[in-house]
Amino acid sequence: MIFFGKSGELSSNRRDQQELSVLALHLLQTALVFVNTLMIQDMLADPEWADVLTDEDKRALTPLFWVHIQPYGEVRLNMGSRLKLATPAPQDPEPEPAAA
Repeated sequence: MIFFGKSGELSSNRRDQQELSVLALHLLQTALVFVNTLMIQDMLADPEWADVLTDEDKRALTPLFWVHIQPYGEVRLNMGSRLKLATPAPQDPEPEPAAA
C-alpha cells in the first residue's frame, strides 16, 4: 500500500540505488507507525475512552494500520506545521540542591 517514488518500482539496475529506494520505503513505513502510535496515545489519553475500552481491547490495539492513508495520488507534506496531537504536559523543574 505504501510506496516510495514511481509507485514503488525499482527503476535502477544499480544495487546502491535499489538499496536506497528500499531504505526510503522502510523509513516511510516507520514514520507511519510512529504517527499512528502518537494518534493511539492521544486517543487513550482522552477520558472519554477510559470506560469504553476493556483490557482486551487495549491489548488488541496496534499501530500497523493504514485506513487513513490515501491509496491513490500524492501526499504533500507541510514541513512548516505540526500534527494536531496533544502536547505533553510540562514537567516540574528539578529542585536545585541546597547550598552547603
